Amino acid sequence: MKGFASKTDKKEIDLLEYVRVVLKRKWVLVTFAAVLVALAAVLSFTRTPLYRATATLLIDEPGTSLLNIQDVLNSGAYYRSDYLGTYFNTQLRLLTSRSLAERVAKKLNLGARPEFRMDGGARAGFLAGLKSVITFRWLAGRGRGEAADAAKAPQTPAVSSYAFAIQSGLSIAPIPETRLVYVSYVSPHAALSADVINALAEEFVSFSVETRYEATKQTSEFLTEQTALLREDLKRKEEDLQKYGQEKDLLYLSDNESTVVNKFADVNTALTTAQIERYAKESAYLELKGLRVDSLPESVSNPTIQALRTTYTQVQSDFDEKGRIYRPEYPEMVQLKARLDATRNTLQEEIRKAVDSAEAEYHAALKKESSLQGLLNEQRGDVTRMNRNAIFYHTLRTEVENMRTLLSTLVAKQNEIQVSSQLGGLRTSNIKIVDRALVPPGPFSPNVRRNLLMALLLGLFGGLGLIFLVEYLDNSVKGPEDVEKLVGLPSLGIIPYLSAEGTRKRSDAYGSSRSYGAELAKPGEDLPVVREIELINHLYPKFSIAEDYRTVRTSILFSHADSTPKTIAFTSTVPQEGKSATISNLAVSFAQLEGKVLLVDADLRKPRLSKIFNLRNTNGLSSFLAGKCSYEEVVQKTSIDNVWTIPSGPHPPNPAELLNSKAMKELLARAKDEYSVVLLDTPPVLAVIDPVIVCSLVDSTVFIVRAGKTTRRSLQRAVEEVRKSKADIIGVVFNEVRIGRRGIGTPFYHYYEYEYESTASAKAASSSERPGSS
Repeated sequence: MKGFASKTDKKEIDLLEYVRVVLKRKWVLVTFAAVLVALAAVLSFTRTPLYRATATLLIDEPGTSLLNIQDVLNSGAYYRSDYLGTYFNTQLRLLTSRSLAERVAKKLNLGARPEFRMDGGARAGFLAGLKSVITFRWLAGRGRGEAADAAKAPQTPAVSSYAFAIQSGLSIAPIPETRLVYVSYVSPHAALSADVINALAEEFVSFSVETRYEATKQTSEFLTEQTALLREDLKRKEEDLQKYGQEKDLLYLSDNESTVVNKFADVNTALTTAQIERYAKESAYLELKGLRVDSLPESVSNPTIQALRTTYTQVQSDFDEKGRIYRPEYPEMVQLKARLDATRNTLQEEIRKAVDSAEAEYHAALKKESSLQGLLNEQRGDVTRMNRNAIFYHTLRTEVENMRTLLSTLVAKQNEIQVSSQLGGLRTSNIKIVDRALVPPGPFSPNVRRNLLMALLLGLFGGLGLIFLVEYLDNSVKGPEDVEKLVGLPSLGIIPYLSAEGTRKRSDAYGSSRSYGAELAKPGEDLPVVREIELINHLYPKFSIAEDYRTVRTSILFSHADSTPKTIAFTSTVPQEGKSATISNLAVSFAQLEGKVLLVDADLRKPRLSKIFNLRNTNGLSSFLAGKCSYEEVVQKTSIDNVWTIPSGPHPPNPAELLNSKAMKELLARAKDEYSVVLLDTPPVLAVIDPVIVCSLVDSTVFIVRAGKTTRRSLQRAVEEVRKSKADIIGVVFNEVRIGRRGIGTPFYHYYEYEYESTASAKAASSSERPGSS
C-alpha cells in the first residue's frame, strides 16, 4: 500500500508540474493562438467569396433512347446486367472536356458578361477566387473595349481562355450505386455559377445526341451521293439500250437466240449476285480486320466476339473501379489483372480467327466472282457468234435491270436511315437533366466559423507544444524542486523579484498577509516607491519582502538541530545573483533579534558592502590579513543598530593566499567570540577559488541562486567545488523569484506561502533561540 501511494503521489506531482509549466508560460499559448486566429480571420475576411451551383444528371444505358431501326430492334442487348462501366466513365470525362467548355462559353457569350468584362485589377480578383489551384493569366492587357469586340466576334484564344476558366471551377461527383452525377461549378459570382452549370448540362445533352447520330448522318450523305450517281448511270444505259434497238431494228428474236441470251442472262445475274456477295464479304473482312480490343463497336455481328467483348468490358470496369480503392499489388487486383489479360488474349485470338475466317470467305467469294466473270465472257462470245446484235442488246438490257435492282436496294437503305435521322431530330437522348442548378443563396467558402475554430484549436495545441519546447530548451534553475533533484540541497527561503523601476502598488491590491500595513499607507492610497532592495529590511520592515528575509533567517537558525552556526559564508554560482543584497538584509534580520552581527566583505576583488552601508574602504580585511592594520582598526560600526562590518579594504595582488592564511582563521575565531553571528560575503564559485577557501573555514555555507538565470550545469559544478573543501552547505536562497499578484503562474507559490505562513510560528521559536545575547 505504501508503494502504491508513493506512485500515485508521483503521478500527481508530474501532472501538477505540467500545469505549472503551462500557467507559467501561458502568454506563449495565448500569443500563439491569438496570432493564428488573427491570421485566419484576416485570410477569411479578405478572401474572395466563392459560390457553388450544382445540377444533377442521369446518364442511362445507351440503348434506352431511340437511335436507328437496327438499334431499336436490338435494344435488348443494352439491358444486360454487365453494364459497360467504360461508357459511364467516358461520359464523365466528356463532362470536363475542353470542347464542351468552349461550347458553353460560346452559348453564354461570356465575353459580353459583366463578370468577365473587367479591368486588370478586377480580373485578378476574379481569378484569385477560382477553386482551381492552377494560376493562369486572364487575357492580359484586354480592356473593356477589346472584351466587347471579343464578345461580338470571339477569337479562338479568347474562347479557349473562357473554356479554361470554366474547366478550372468544374467538379464532377458520381453518386455511388446509381447512374446519377452531381455536376458543380464554383465562381465568385452566384448567378454565373448557376448559368454556367445549366448551360453545361444542356450542351452535354446536345453533344451526346449530335455525337450519337453523326455516323448516321455520314452514312445518309454517302448513300445519297451513290444513289444520285447510280441514277445517272442507269439513265445513260437505258438511253444506250433504246438507241441501239432502234439502230439495229431489233424487234424479234428466235427461240435459239433466246436460249443463248437467257443463259447469258442467268450467268450475268449470278455474276451480279457474286459481286454483291463479294462486296459484303469484303466489307465484313475489312470491318473485322480493323477491330481493336479497346475500341470494339457495338454493332459487331460475330456472337462469340460480342460475348467476349461483354466479358472483357465487365472485367475492365471491375478492375478500374477497384483500382481506385486498392493498390495494384493487392491480391484481388492481381487476380483481376490476370483475368483481364486472359480475357483480352482470348478476345484477340477470337478476333484473329474471325479475321482469318472472313478473309477466307472473301477470297472464296472473289474466286467465285472471277469464275463467273470468265464464264460470262465465254457466254458473251457464244452470243456474239450467234447474233452479235441481239446479244449486245440483251446485255445492255440486263445491265440496266441489274442497275435498277441495285438502285432499289440503295433507295431502301437510304429511306431507313432517313427514318432514323427523323427520330434523332426528336432530340431524344439517354442523358437527362434531373435537377437544374439554382442560384446559390450564399457563399460556401470561406467558412469563417470553421476557419476560426480550426485556427483556435491549432493555436491551442501548437501553443502547448511551443510551451513545452521552450521549457525543454530552458536549462535554468526554476525553484527548490530543481535544486533538490540536481544537488540535493534544501531551500532556505524565497526572495521575490523587485523590478528596477521600483514597486508602487495600491494598498488594496494586496491581501492581508502581503501588505505594507497601516503604518505605511491607508487603503486606496499609493505605497512608497522602493527602487533598491539593499537594506529594504531596515527601511521598510513591514514590507512583505522584509518578511521573506526573516523567513530565510529562521531557516538558517533551524538548519542544525544541535547548535546554530555562527560563521556563515554566502556565495553564488556566477556574478549578479544578489549575494550582497541578501547578506545585507539578513544582517538586519539577525540584528532585529537583539544580537550583535558582523558583516565581513570577503570579496577582495569586487567589494560591495562598503557602498551599501556607505563606509570608508581605506582599511579592511585585506589590510588586517596583510598585517598592516589591527583587528580594532578594520571593524566599523554601521548606522544600523547591532550591525558591524569589516570592509574588503584595498585590492590585494594575492587574495586567495590572504584568505587561506592563519590571520583569517584567527579573525574568524575572535569574531565568533565577540558576535552572535558572522556573515561573510564571498565571490562567485565559478569565477575564482576564493569562496571555496572561505567556505572551508566557516561553520556553514549558503548558496544564493537567482531564479531563471542560474543554469543547472553551473550550479552542479559550483556545489561540487565547494563540497570538495568539506564545507557544510546548509541550503539555497532563491533570489528574484517572480510571483504574481495572487501567486498564480509561479512555480513556487505553494512553497512560498508555506514559508510565509510558517513565519509566525517560527518567530516564537527563533526568539527563544537567539544566538549570543551577549
